Amino acid sequence: MYCNNGRGDYVNPCISIGASKHVDLLKANLRRQFCILEDEGIKVEVSELPAGKYTFLSCNLGNKCCPPSNGEKEYKLFQNYVASVVSDVILNKWESVLLNDLIRENYYYFNEEEKQRIFQHTVEKLRMKNGEMGYRVHNQRRNQIYQRLNEYLSNHDHLVVDGFIRFRLKEYISELKDAIDNAVDDFLIEREYGEFIQLLRYFVEIQEPRIDQVHIIVKDNGYFGLYDKNKKRLNHEEIDDFVLNMIESDINYEDLLLSALISIAPREIVFHYKEKSYPKNTLKMVQDVFVGRVQLCNSCDWCEKET
Repeated sequence: MYCNNGRGDYVNPCISIGASKHVDLLKANLRRQFCILEDEGIKVEVSELPAGKYTFLSCNLGNKCCPPSNGEKEYKLFQNYVASVVSDVILNKWESVLLNDLIRENYYYFNEEEKQRIFQHTVEKLRMKNGEMGYRVHNQRRNQIYQRLNEYLSNHDHLVVDGFIRFRLKEYISELKDAIDNAVDDFLIEREYGEFIQLLRYFVEIQEPRIDQVHIIVKDNGYFGLYDKNKKRLNHEEIDDFVLNMIESDINYEDLLLSALISIAPREIVFHYKEKSYPKNTLKMVQDVFVGRVQLCNSCDWCEKET
């Protein structure tokens, strides 16, 4: 903003930006954007001043004194460019640091590998919000930061990025915390699933295969049927009685299907299905338990007849 030097002269406006990290990127991006301003006849000079753990970038608009009435439009454009650059650096660089710091502070009891998986889940959460993905979600968060910066720079010419994030972007930080909390829930579910799959794999590995090949017919209504290679429904000789009693007719519960498959521990499993009845979750679980034993089929005569 413009200010009087005490002698009746107006000195040129300056915005000072302090940061503890990513200073080189800030400086490079500011200079790149100020080159665009210079093409429009607005010159900005950038100087650097270290101050303890912070480095300050002083962005001076022009090199001649002028009254405020002659430069409000130029200053507003200058301010917008500064806000835009800082917004991009916060979102594209600072955000990862913020996420890792928040995970360490609030979920310190996880080990480093688990924290990294939580971080990855969080990034995925932030990329998808309200069913939207990619550029639109990214742009929403950037605009939120940009607006807060522009509001601040309208009344201040001294910005410390670290403090601004902490005290002026509380809504943004809250959004990051919510994403982390949701990511932790996903991680815990994923971990429990992994432990469950390991247990089922153990049961399969200690079983002697009771049949070479099992065909699973997925019907249009989502039900399953179990057959041998000769298209005969499996009977008491192939499946334990307690399992067979639950699946005398077509089954539609994946835990019952897994129980039947683990009971007979087939060397090969063939899934027959139509696209509209594709059992994605069930198939994934069967593939995770019977690693390397599962084949897919959706175009044979058996598929067309049975499904």
